[in-house]
Formats: sequence, structure tokens, C-alpha cells
Amino acid sequence: MSTVVSENFLQLNVMLKHTVPMVTEDKAAMTPIILLSNIGGSLSLWLGLGVVFIFEIVDLVIGLCRSR
Repeated sequence: MSTVVSENFLQLNVMLKHTVPMVTEDKAAMTPIILLSNIGGSLSLWLGLGVVFIFEIVDLVIGLCRSR
């Protein structure tokens, strides 16, 4: 078994001429203020749609009551 490994083993050494250090920085994609603003905008949209839906249901009920 060790002869199979030694016959099929490849060692590759990579040498770079110039080594340049890579600097990685993490930056927040969204600040807390922008997050709260997005949440508030979404909530106001859904609450507004909910209020419109309630008025439509009330209008439907009133229309059904008048037609009787």
C-alpha cells in the first residue's frame, strides 16, 4: 500500500516573487439607524394596507346590509 502512495504522490512547491499582504476589512452593510428606518417603513406599509382592508370590509358589509 505504501508503494502505491509513494508512486502516485505529487508534491508541489509554489514560490511567489513578491508577497503582498492581503488586508480584509469587514464593514457593516446597514447601520442601526437605517435598519430601524427600514423596519418602520415596512411596518407603516403593512399597517396602512391593513387599515385599507378593514375599510373595504366595512364598506362591503354596509353595501350588503343596504341591498337587503
